Amino acid sequence: MIMFFDKEFISEIKGKYNVHRTIKGKDIDFGTFDTLEEAIAHRNKLEDDGWPVPIVRSTNSEDSIEHIKKSSDNQYIVFKVINNKEKTFGPYNSLNEAKIAKRNLLSNGWESDLEFSRAKYGKYIRKDGNNFKITKQINGEFHYFGSYSSLEEAIKNRDELVDNNWGEFHILKDNSLKYIVYNGKNFQVQKSIKGKLITFGRYEELNDAIIARNKFVSETWTNIPTNNKVKRNTNIYTTNKGFEVCKRIDGEFKIFKTFDKLEDAIKFRDALKKNNWDIKKVISKKKVNKPSFSEDLINFDGEYYVIERLTHEGIRVYGVFKNKNLAIKFRDKILNEGWPKYYSIKSKKYPYGENIIPFDYIFNIEKEFNGELLEFGPFYSFEEAVKNYLNLVENNWNINENNANDEKLSFDDIKSIYDNIVLVDEPEISFPQEDGFKNILKLAEVLYEKKYLDKQEIMELLNVKSRQYNFIISAGQYLGIFVDKISESQILSSEGMNIFSLNTKDRNLKLIKLILQHKPYYDIFTKYLEIKRIPDSDTIFEILKNNYIYNIESDTTLKRRSSSARSWIVWIVDLIKK
Repeated sequence: MIMFFDKEFISEIKGKYNVHRTIKGKDIDFGTFDTLEEAIAHRNKLEDDGWPVPIVRSTNSEDSIEHIKKSSDNQYIVFKVINNKEKTFGPYNSLNEAKIAKRNLLSNGWESDLEFSRAKYGKYIRKDGNNFKITKQINGEFHYFGSYSSLEEAIKNRDELVDNNWGEFHILKDNSLKYIVYNGKNFQVQKSIKGKLITFGRYEELNDAIIARNKFVSETWTNIPTNNKVKRNTNIYTTNKGFEVCKRIDGEFKIFKTFDKLEDAIKFRDALKKNNWDIKKVISKKKVNKPSFSEDLINFDGEYYVIERLTHEGIRVYGVFKNKNLAIKFRDKILNEGWPKYYSIKSKKYPYGENIIPFDYIFNIEKEFNGELLEFGPFYSFEEAVKNYLNLVENNWNINENNANDEKLSFDDIKSIYDNIVLVDEPEISFPQEDGFKNILKLAEVLYEKKYLDKQEIMELLNVKSRQYNFIISAGQYLGIFVDKISESQILSSEGMNIFSLNTKDRNLKLIKLILQHKPYYDIFTKYLEIKRIPDSDTIFEILKNNYIYNIESDTTLKRRSSSARSWIVWIVDLIKK
């Protein structure tokens, strides 16, 4: 049985069914069909396509082939010269489609593409935080096509969308997004009822909009919102964003907050009135109901508790924890304070976010480059890993092949040092917990030039806090290149001065010797030679347990040191020419 609402924009005339709609005050005929089912199918397609006005034969220039040209592959392009520059739209498979597109563009003042044609980051691309988003206006509505971590990736996907005529596969024929519109801020579920476009709801996440849309469809769109208008002088105004609680205070019109539901806006307005419009008192009184652990915001995969949520760009990962209670605490914190800006996108290859690999309580970043797997880290929090990942992407992963080749050594160079190592006694200095050599090398190079720096100068130079400053100095003292001084100033030892007076290759060879003459590192490198790859942190942990490590008795502490030790071996191996 066909319900009455299915006959929207359809009239029965002498046993046939005519599709028509009033547009700009004119009743437009879109075709007559023998059956209601055919008329409904045509009406639905017109609705998906934005109700393109059919071309009527006329002498009017709008219906001529002006602004239309045929391309070499027998497709049609709509063009317009704006500010002495030709803007193109399309391509279209037939002249008739091009004419329809031209008419729509004319009626919109050629606005469909203009907003993005002057975009700083390229046509249809704008920057949002650390990401680059692709958006385009189609049939008078803005559509969102994805968010990308690099401009290059955004440009590549933008070009693919242009080549495939945008909506041909992603908007016009994708029924999964029917009745859903993205306005740049939220996802709106909209449906035309009796010629009037009604917004049924606004949602921050696409998944929520899809669920609501499906509910409205199952209810045959019968629950039409009735609270679309609010009387004046109530401090609540209806806008395209929702219901805004406003008040003019001392001559200034102030918007306090916007709500999707009128009843929520009324409650908030009444609370403000009761507290003499002091929003701080209202916020402080607001009780937050913390969600239970059973909610889907925490996903336990058998090893890690992952805080994640589905958004329009995929599954965002906000935190990865080994401890359930820490995960719950962090989840509740971000629900109370708002979702943080640092997150990573989950993928099949990287279930914890782009290029991020967790190991117990630390995180590494990996990237394959020219067949070689590069590793960065470790990092002691997921947020720190994400920040460094974004920085690496922005700086092209710090890959400079010319500079890298200057520092490369042959395998025989390093093997010769290893074969001739004379082991030294372990010093009574904390076993190194500084990851990698970047900060140690940078500080030593500056100390060679300036002779000495105080603690504050070093922290500013390396952009580190006091705790990491201690790690860096202690690591240099372990190797014997920094002097163990009681004062807050720091200088190079005579050994350090000698090493950093050498060229890069000889300097690195000397540093390798200083590392491998310590038995824990010598044993780790021995394992590397045996298995022909850098041992994982678990293997290194077992090696360290079988060595004397000064002032470490806890396995948990030793595990953290194993990660630092591995990063030093990674530095050595990375110097080998490939």
